[in-house]
Amino acid sequence: MEDVQINRSIEETRGPFTKHFEKMVSDYRQVCIVDLLSDGREKEVKLTKDYYELFVDSELKKDGNLKFLHFDFHRHAKGD
Repeated sequence: MEDVQINRSIEETRGPFTKHFEKMVSDYRQVCIVDLLSDGREKEVKLTKDYYELFVDSELKKDGNLKFLHFDFHRHAKGD
């Protein structure tokens, strides 16, 4: 599996993040982001934290139309 690469800052991704989820909420009303990245891989943890920061700052979250769920799929699939 290839390493996660973060090529843009949070500020550079804020606009696309907002546009994407505004469209999703427009289409589906309530949206839940499900983060399946690992808690044990440094780059995946960084990506989760950055993505969560975008979510927390989102007006859609404040309106209650956007939710965030972190689930370490790799840990649960292994049974650790």
